[in-house]
Parts: sequence; structure tokens; C-alpha cells
Amino acid sequence: MQGSASSDFDSIPEVALSRIWQEGWLAPELRTTSGERVSVIYRGVWTHAHGPDFRDALVDIGGRIVSGAVELHRRSSDWRKHGHDADPAYDAVALHLVLCDDAHPPLRHRDGRPIPTVELVGFLSAPLDDLVARTGFVELGAIGHGACLPTLAGERELDVRAALREKGWERLFAKQLRFQQELSAFPPAEVLYRGFLDMLGLSANRQGMARLSELLPVTTVERTAADGGSKAVTALLLGCAGFLPLSPGEQALAGLTPAESAEVDQRWDVLRQHWRLRPLPSYSWTLDRVRPANHPVRRLAGFAGLVSGCAPDGLLARFSELLGEAPAAWETWLSSANPPFGSARKRQIQTNLFAPFAYAYAEVQGQHGLVDWVAALWEQLPGAVDDSVAKRTLRQIVGERRFPIRRALDEQGLHQIHHQGCAQLRCFECPIAELAMRYEQPVLYHVDEGIRQLQEEIGHEASHRLREG
Repeated sequence: MQGSASSDFDSIPEVALSRIWQEGWLAPELRTTSGERVSVIYRGVWTHAHGPDFRDALVDIGGRIVSGAVELHRRSSDWRKHGHDADPAYDAVALHLVLCDDAHPPLRHRDGRPIPTVELVGFLSAPLDDLVARTGFVELGAIGHGACLPTLAGERELDVRAALREKGWERLFAKQLRFQQELSAFPPAEVLYRGFLDMLGLSANRQGMARLSELLPVTTVERTAADGGSKAVTALLLGCAGFLPLSPGEQALAGLTPAESAEVDQRWDVLRQHWRLRPLPSYSWTLDRVRPANHPVRRLAGFAGLVSGCAPDGLLARFSELLGEAPAAWETWLSSANPPFGSARKRQIQTNLFAPFAYAYAEVQGQHGLVDWVAALWEQLPGAVDDSVAKRTLRQIVGERRFPIRRALDEQGLHQIHHQGCAQLRCFECPIAELAMRYEQPVLYHVDEGIRQLQEEIGHEASHRLREG
């Protein structure tokens, strides 16, 4: 044991152990108490002591790539003392790091699997007391969230933007391919309608909107708009969604007076019998902590106005008319919704629905000139960082550094990097990680140096296992 006796371990705060793990103040290679080699690929993200100490770690244990949580203790016997042996939250622990392994019998998960344990004192990069003193004040929120490009890859902003744009195109093409697949199964107007409702459901109520679109096809909505106007479509959408009769608060969200709300109720009674409709159950919707602007009642009421304004030709015909003047015409059309959609929602509808749908529709129709035009249009669409995924990914890339996002391609690139890289810990495929490896000095990004070491030590076979795992 280095620098401290076992009896002194009680004075060492466990958050100091977390800092030692996060900073990598350990030997390049560890070994479990059973003798298996351990290489660290990604240390995981500190959980603020909510459950295991680090989540989503990636380690090589005895030649096996393992993803899971990491738990740290002074003594391995603390596992049982803290009740982890009976807590399902700790079933995901892939590696147990301790200063002293004193658990007898050896620790096992609830299903009988042994828990790989490393006794850290044999693998510290310096005496334990020195490392504990070095931890000093720990910014708890920063543990596990080191930026990939803290110096912006050596001031290579153009390279960073090129990486974002590449991933942005990748994401947008994937969206248009999905629409092409849907167009092979449904009429174009139905695909556009379903895509619209999906965008209005983001992010908490996509499933509810999907169920509504299955219950209520676009032909029914458009026929109702042609026969009865805006109030009839409002009644149809809100009634099928299960929100009628509206509470006073919901009336305000929908922009309806009490008299208008009563008219909507009456129209719903007629429409329900005419179309033989049954409303969705209340559990179809997530309303807890949903901001008023994002409430499905408000969004459906706004959509009802847009659809009724397309009568008698329908949603697809109106969309096609506006293509030649997009994106300004798209913005004007979406701004006519009442109650209005927020500026971020309108921009997201144009980027995630209108542009990829137009591209897919043009491909299916064989309108190659329109395909090229939509591709050029993607270059113009504005973007911003105003959702949690984009914000989190940008922070992961540049930290607190200012890095404006003004184009939809850059914004879509952030989403693609999150879903393909950060969320799956596939840093070895991420162009941002490649920039960090090539230009960042010192290496402070969250992609562990162990990725390169592992590739050098066990070659392409390990890299293949990483890609598969």
C-alpha cells in the first residue's frame, strides 16, 4: 500500500477518490483482485452521488469491452454496509474501485455475477496522501464533464464547423430517407400530416401525437376543415386527443373564450358520432412540467387553424404552393397559427420536417431540379442552440467558450454527434474526438487517452470490438 495505512482510510473523503478516478491519477494498466487486466477507455460521468459514482463508463476487463457504472469505496466491505447488495440501481456496476479489499466472501451482484474489484493503492501514480492533498477544492459539477476542445482544437474553428456540417448533412439525409420510406407506405399528404403532429409533440408528447395521427387520418381532418372550418377542426383534434371538455386553464391555452369552448364541445359531440371516434385515454399525454407554450392543447389548437386555412385543397397542396418561396413563405405560413407557435418550434419544423420532406417528395416524384433546390435551401436555414440536446453537446465540445451556432446544419450536427457519439460513448468514431486527439495540448477532453493506448496495444481487433459493442 502506498502512502497510507488501512486504518487511515476512514479520513479520506470518497469525493477525493472520485477526483483521483476522474483525473486518471492511476497506472496505465490496472488489475482486478482476481488478476484480470483492466484498461480504461472512458471513465464515465460523475452522478453527483445519485446511485453509483460514475455512469456510462467503458473499460476493457480481461479483453472484454464492458460498459456500465463505476463505484468507489474506501473498503470493499462498504458495498454491503451501504446496502448496495440489495439495491437494483447498483446492478449496472461494471467496476468496483476500493482502497482496501476486505470483503469476505467476495462481492457478487444480486444475480450472482462477481463484481470486478480493483484495489487502488497498488496502482496510484503517487502516494495516496499526496493525491488526496492535490484534489483540493473539487468542482463537483465538473467531474466527468471535461470539454472535448477546451482550446477549440488549437483555434481551428473552421475545422470544428466543418465537422459539425458533415454530421449535419448526415442527419438531414437520414431524415429525408425516413420520409422516403414512409412515402412508399402512405400517401404524401398523410406523411406530411404525421410529420407535422410529430414535430408538435416534441419532446414529451411524441407518442401521444403518433397515436392521434393513427386514430385520425389526414383525410378526415381535411374533410372536416372543408365542411366546418377552424372550430370544427379544433373540436376534432382536441376531442380525439381526449382533452374535451376543456378546463378554464386549457381554454386559455387554446385561445378560446368560454362561449367558443362550448361551441367546440357541441361540434365534437356531432363529429364523434359522425366519424364513430373514441378519444385517446388521458395517460396518452405527458403534462407534468410541460411549459404552457408546449402544451398539446395549445399546439393542436394552433395546428387546427393552419389546416383549416388549407381548405378545400388540403395540407399538401398548400405546402407545395409555398415551396418556390421558401423559407420566407414557410415562416409566414407557420406564423399564421393561432395560438402561435414559438420561434424555436417554427424553425425546427422547417429544418426537421419541411426541408427533408420536400427533398424526399421530390425524389419520389422524380423532380431532380427540386431536389437540388432543396439541398441548396438547407444551406440557408437558420439554426440556434435552444434545446437540451444541442446545449449539452455544444458544452461538451467547447466548454464555456463562445461558439455561435447560426445555421441549421451546425445545429443538426450537434444532434447527430450526441446521438451517434456522446450518448453511445462511440468517441472513436466522432470527428470532434479526432480533432481533440490531433490538436488539443494538453489532452483534457472526455475521450480517455486509453482509446489510443488500447488501439496501439491490441490493434484493430479491439477497435472492431468497440464498434460492435
